[in-house]
Amino acid sequence: MSIFINNKRDTDYGIYCGRGSVLGNKYLIGRDGTRSEVCAKYRVWLWDEFKKRGKVYNEILRLANLYRAKGTLSLLCFCAPLQCHTEHIRSLILWVVSNNFFPPGATFEKVDETL
Repeated sequence: MSIFINNKRDTDYGIYCGRGSVLGNKYLIGRDGTRSEVCAKYRVWLWDEFKKRGKVYNEILRLANLYRAKGTLSLLCFCAPLQCHTEHIRSLILWVVSNNFFPPGATFEKVDETL
């Protein structure tokens, strides 16, 4: 079982997690810090948003369910292979799956077999 992080310029195969998506990084390199700093800020933001049980929570659970069902997942952003916020998305998905953190009675969109 693996979660891959790929560059959107190289493939359309996967789930886009960049700017404009629910999981996009709102922090900009330069304005908000170095690449490492904006990724660290994103990690804090991601966890805070996940705990609110809103859109981010739902998207993480949807991706975790997809990963659990298929055994693989590809996350897309324009940063890869450089350090990227999607590394924190991957970590949270793995945490959800390893802790079986799926609410009782939770429903998810039908798993798309093409992803």
